[in-house]
Amino acid sequence: MVDLADANTIQDPYPTYRWLRDQAPVHLWELDDHPRDGIWLVSRHADVRALVADDRLTKRPERVGLEPDVPPILMFLDPPEHTRLRRFAAATFTRRQVERLRGAVTEEVTALAAPLVEGATVDIVSDLATALPLHTIMRLLGVPLAEGPELHALSRRIMDGTDAASTGGGDVPAEEEFVARMAEHVARTARTPGEDLTSALLAERDGEARLTEHDVTMLCVQLLTNGHETTVNLIGTALWSLLSRREQWERLVADPGLAPRAVEECLRFEAPTQRSSGRYALEDIEVTGTTIRAGAQVSGLIGSANRDERVFDRPDDLDITRDPNPHLAFGHGRHHCPGSALTRLETTAVLAHLAAHAPDLAVVGGPPRYRHNSFDRGLESLVLSRS
Repeated sequence: MVDLADANTIQDPYPTYRWLRDQAPVHLWELDDHPRDGIWLVSRHADVRALVADDRLTKRPERVGLEPDVPPILMFLDPPEHTRLRRFAAATFTRRQVERLRGAVTEEVTALAAPLVEGATVDIVSDLATALPLHTIMRLLGVPLAEGPELHALSRRIMDGTDAASTGGGDVPAEEEFVARMAEHVARTARTPGEDLTSALLAERDGEARLTEHDVTMLCVQLLTNGHETTVNLIGTALWSLLSRREQWERLVADPGLAPRAVEECLRFEAPTQRSSGRYALEDIEVTGTTIRAGAQVSGLIGSANRDERVFDRPDDLDITRDPNPHLAFGHGRHHCPGSALTRLETTAVLAHLAAHAPDLAVVGGPPRYRHNSFDRGLESLVLSRS
């Protein structure tokens, strides 16, 4: 019986994914107390890619007769509301807009990495991977950096609560507190606007009307949670993947210009988000010979799709020169992650800087442990030092 929440599977889900691709490419993960008995898991690359762009699926459980159990943020909306709000999030993270952040990101990486470069022993997850993307998003939005630790703690609770292995409906108190704090920030910004992104969103017009404060609040919630958690996960797992396969790290050290391709390969190898967020079938849907009935919940296994031997040669090997690399780490279709360019920029900056300035980097202690979450894949900690 497949159980993605099993402790051993959390640490290494890839044998389970391979079995699913080979033996049960569309499989019901049975969950106690689940309103639809469980979640249909789709594991092959072609099927996952089609699934996440399928208009016959909805993000809103109420559309199939269930109680709403997800917050009304961008990633959990359907058109036309999703279309209306996404264009504002997408406009924030165009390549041109993100490129303007390069200098600030580079400065922050240099400062955060300085203790490690100078010889200190550092937990890269807490001391760099968390701070870098969190500070970047907070500065963009105009949220005081002093609020960072509390907001990150709430964000972590929300992300753990939305793991579909838990059928308790998420961490509602954390969601409510986070939304309340963002609503206060938006209201404060509306009274005294500045040069930040929140002010710009409040000034945007949707046709004849401006975005409401509620619209902007929910965009801020999305940007601050998903906008930094993905990067936290990726920086940690990328460094572990490279340093535990020393020949790949040495290739990067020899040519730090390979950092962008290394990031793409690390996204494929250890996708920060292992499964697509829950969707519900609005009608009967056939996937690889299996009929998923209307009303059922379904999720695409991104971590499995990215290791599909039907698409990738030697899928279980890390190869930072891999090309092409059609991974699905950021999704596909209308729910493709709008902040993917920023995550790429930040992670590339970290890998390039450490390869150039700390080539003798090494992991302290044994293999790190992954957080117990079957949805997003990140390390509890990763202690590094220069050998």
